[in-house]
Amino acid sequence: MANRGWLGPQEERRRGQNQRRVWQMLIGYDRPLTTAELLGFVYPRLKAADRRHYWYATRRAAERYAVRVEPRTRPLKWIAKPDLHRTK
Repeated sequence: MANRGWLGPQEERRRGQNQRRVWQMLIGYDRPLTTAELLGFVYPRLKAADRRHYWYATRRAAERYAVRVEPRTRPLKWIAKPDLHRTK
């Protein structure tokens, strides 16, 4: 099994903490995840009412590593891109 946790210094500099956490959660689950689930993983210490300002950052991080499940539903669901599990 390949080590997917560390991609080397070049690749790691291109990702922020939010993006790393979203990436880790997407490779850990095979089912679609909602934005709220990703938000709870990226910001675990925030209460639900305080998270509204962080939705935008979490959705942008999710767009980098996931695709939206179609047809669009509420809540918005994400599934990992097919090439996400591939290591360099």
